[in-house]
Amino acid sequence: MTLPPEPNIDIPPSPPDSPPSNVSTKVKRFLQLKATGVHFNQRLASSSALKNPSLLKNLMDFAEINEHEQYATTLPKELKPVPIDGYPYSAYAEELGKSQERLTKRAGKENAGRQKVDFVGPRDSGAAEELDARHARPEKDDRSPKRPRKESSFIFSAIHKRIPTFRHFAVPPHGAQSPIAFATFLSNYSAGDDEFFVRLKHDEILAAEEDGYFLSIRVLNYALNHQYATRSLKPDIPFIVLVTEDVSLYKRTRLSRDGMTVIPVNKIALNDDTTPASSRYRDVMTKLRLWTLSDYRKICFIDADHLIVAPIDGVFDDPATDLRRTLSEDDNIAPGEPTPPHSYLFAARDEAGSYDHAIPPDVNADYLNSGFFVFSPSTEMFDYYMMLAEQQGTLSLKNGDETRERFFDGSFPEQNLLNYAHRPEGNMPWQHLNWKWNMGWPTERDVEAGVKSFHAKFWDDDPGNVQELRGRWEEQRWQMEGYMNARDESLSGKRG
Repeated sequence: MTLPPEPNIDIPPSPPDSPPSNVSTKVKRFLQLKATGVHFNQRLASSSALKNPSLLKNLMDFAEINEHEQYATTLPKELKPVPIDGYPYSAYAEELGKSQERLTKRAGKENAGRQKVDFVGPRDSGAAEELDARHARPEKDDRSPKRPRKESSFIFSAIHKRIPTFRHFAVPPHGAQSPIAFATFLSNYSAGDDEFFVRLKHDEILAAEEDGYFLSIRVLNYALNHQYATRSLKPDIPFIVLVTEDVSLYKRTRLSRDGMTVIPVNKIALNDDTTPASSRYRDVMTKLRLWTLSDYRKICFIDADHLIVAPIDGVFDDPATDLRRTLSEDDNIAPGEPTPPHSYLFAARDEAGSYDHAIPPDVNADYLNSGFFVFSPSTEMFDYYMMLAEQQGTLSLKNGDETRERFFDGSFPEQNLLNYAHRPEGNMPWQHLNWKWNMGWPTERDVEAGVKSFHAKFWDDDPGNVQELRGRWEEQRWQMEGYMNARDESLSGKRG
């Protein structure tokens, strides 16, 4: 048989009913996304979820491969591969972890006799130094000694599997006022609405892993309540998470299992004539529902995108967080403005504005940032805020036309509302928290100055992120994952 002079090398047509229409639709969709610069494999490769140390275990569970079978091989028998039972016990991760732990302890004993050198960084005099001294850790502490920050993943897992107890928190009984609490806010919209995230919404777990705000809240909880170097000195401070009705059941359940107090709330919609600076701000007015939590005397609100590097529960003792009587100066009330409550507590940090901010900041700054503040819940104050938001200014006549002069600009809705309600020239001026409690637009200078918490999206590829702080957030994130996995195993074992 001879080949034709011009052989037909065209791809033959597909068999009947192939490929399936749903597969063709998916391929077509991926090609469209690729044409717009969205590459699925690249996005997956950069996904923080794939860096999870527990990913292997999850994949093994999905493939129904047990701990014993993971050491099997597909090599032919004539090559004499090591059988499943042929590895010595010392070759397994658990024993390797124990071996390295023994080496660490031995090195610690060898270094015990060395002279200790204390390094003291530069400090500011005055109130900031007194504040640090007042909230320093006691010399005698019954907790376990601080471990080195950098440890291998399997040693870390082994350490946390031996933790006997975990800290739990709950909403206080109705009518029994808890002195203090931390709080944050999560809405479904904070996760984003880009093409990649929309495609993940059918998978709640993977979508949650890609939601930086959700992950950061879990890291915050770990830092506030569990990590030795950062957890609160005061015992059993609840961590409240306000969630909107569209936050998935998986996220709510995960936050609750981590020990947080999850409180679902209805959204507070923006006025029709309010245009926020970013679409992700459309739900932020719902933060104001925090003022309805009257079971608490003081709450420190922390935006989800924060990193804590030292205990911050001393902020509740900051002099700026004392309850204050509202001034009664009539000249400070604008026409049409609702009557404020008789007393209030609102203390915050000023807006840094850029990476070139001054250290220490200007004590006369007049614009607060609503990412970190301390307040006292009050339904009366909540009603005042709502009236302020609904009225949005007073009616006046200009050139014969009726116009409305707005109380505040709606580009940053809840932040500008709070700035107006607690303006320095008003009857409820906001108080300045000590600047070392929190800083936005963080820089290496802030780290060196001893700031205790930082406001930035450390899970993001923001070029402004300080590498040291980005690394500490990543470290806290994976420590949190290991700790909570061990906690889940411990609790499931008790239930079993």
